Amino acid sequence: MAREKGPAKEKIFEEAMAHKWIALISLGAFLGIGIWMLLVPNGLKHSGYEKSSVYLIKEIWSYETGIVICAISVFFLAKTILKIRLMKTFTWVKADSGYYMFRNSIRIAGLKAMYDADDLIVFNPPVNEVYKFPKYGKTKLNKYRKVQLDNRFNCMDAFWNADSSGFYLFYKGVRLEKLTCEYRGDDLIASSVDLSKKFRLINYKNSLDNKIRSASRY
Repeated sequence: MAREKGPAKEKIFEEAMAHKWIALISLGAFLGIGIWMLLVPNGLKHSGYEKSSVYLIKEIWSYETGIVICAISVFFLAKTILKIRLMKTFTWVKADSGYYMFRNSIRIAGLKAMYDADDLIVFNPPVNEVYKFPKYGKTKLNKYRKVQLDNRFNCMDAFWNADSSGFYLFYKGVRLEKLTCEYRGDDLIASSVDLSKKFRLINYKNSLDNKIRSASRY
């Protein structure tokens, strides 16, 4: 009987992890140079010294420089190790094509999301969880961040946001399509053709700030 394979890891994640390991190795080498300076602060007494690559830094070779190099190396080694540990837990990253979300190094895909001002709110109906990507709109590409649970929202009720270009309406964690709309004063009544349900978007005309609000059944 053939052994079943686990979920395939995304290329973007594998490449990012490889870059972190390369950085870790490079920093380890840099730390080694610093330790070398501490152990031999007066320089090497070897016939090949003048012809070696160490010659390039012999002018700054000293005990004090070794301390500086060791301190910098340890700082960035710790930072890189923490980043690797973070990437192996529950993280998200912004890419040119959108966002990627990983739990235990495996991508979670197919979820629907909507903006809450600059934050991105992601709904996961199968497990009834809602996630928050803080300041998603201003986040740089390829920077991994920790996923936050957001208890303000859920995958059972209806939520909406709107700006000057229109609105999005989510129900049970899924974006509703095929909507017909009509105003009731400042409110908007959105009717779903597929669900045969109506929702009231209270004070719609004065809420075009792209923030998420609850929608009530009508």
